[in-house]
Amino acid sequence: MFIVGAAYYGAGKMITRASSGEHRIIHGNPETALGLAYEDVSFKAEDGETLRGWFVPAASADVGVVTVHGLGANRLEFLRDAKMLHDSGYAVLMFDCRGHGMSDGSGRILRLGIWEHRDVEAAVAYLKQSRGIKRVIVFGCSQGATSAIEAAAEDKDIEGVIAEASILSPRDILTFATRRARPDLAPASLR
Repeated sequence: MFIVGAAYYGAGKMITRASSGEHRIIHGNPETALGLAYEDVSFKAEDGETLRGWFVPAASADVGVVTVHGLGANRLEFLRDAKMLHDSGYAVLMFDCRGHGMSDGSGRILRLGIWEHRDVEAAVAYLKQSRGIKRVIVFGCSQGATSAIEAAAEDKDIEGVIAEASILSPRDILTFATRRARPDLAPASLR
């Protein structure tokens, strides 16, 4: 158990570089960037953490899209996509996963979607319960795509997933991070 824990911690340290806090800063919003009306929203995750984001309503929309950013990013990652989604008639919820943007939690920690998929489930519940959205699709990128896939595997309220550049496996991430951090290591030492 100690070896597994040490490997997980070490992989997280290699992949997650020292944070400048830039991923916590939100510059702009849907209205100033795209001319879209929006509301600041917040909702609780399963463990009580407060997650924050923007809700972009669409007239008479009964389908909503939850966007899920990758590690070290925030809701701004999907700002351009929000316009296309909105113009297609979908309500859009762009939120910050825990430890990112304006949401609770500290630091950029590699969790491979372990907690973030619960954040996705909380976002889906928010759309359905607080906004009356009948059908929800989740759109994620990188770690956000992994979180979207994991959430859809557990949550029957998710009707579709768009997964862009999902993490293939923890082994692939560890191999990539090790090669980036220590290019002198031979591939055989990563097995």
